[in-house]
Amino acid sequence: MLVGAQAGAASPVVEYLKLSTDVNDGYASTTVEEKLSNPADSAVKDSFSFLIPEEAFISGFSLTIDGKEYTADVLEKEEASQRFNAAALAGRTAGLLETEEKNLFSYALSFEPGQSIIVKLTYEQALKKNPRGVRICTVPG
Repeated sequence: MLVGAQAGAASPVVEYLKLSTDVNDGYASTTVEEKLSNPADSAVKDSFSFLIPEEAFISGFSLTIDGKEYTADVLEKEEASQRFNAAALAGRTAGLLETEEKNLFSYALSFEPGQSIIVKLTYEQALKKNPRGVRICTVPG
């Protein structure tokens, strides 16, 4: 997956990292949202790796820049890498989401000096019931 918009050697600042999950009728949708800012006078690159449950699948990847959300395109790995590298070399903001293993993903970012970016990744999965689980509720007093 590739996201592109308009930035390469300092370190970004993580302003926040939020995880939220919505569960309905045995189906879960989880969103990971991270806000990064580049306080440096030069473009910056950053990367982040994460593991999702084996049964889950990525259903969304986007970057929000200056209030505008850019949704990822799904491309062949080589083409996506080439486009990301070209954008980074040209100083443009871009994000690249890659599969490292079946359920291990990583994204790379390139963004401009003084810029803040919100990275949003969503994955979904059907939940399994645990029929052997025992639940108890007690009332104090």
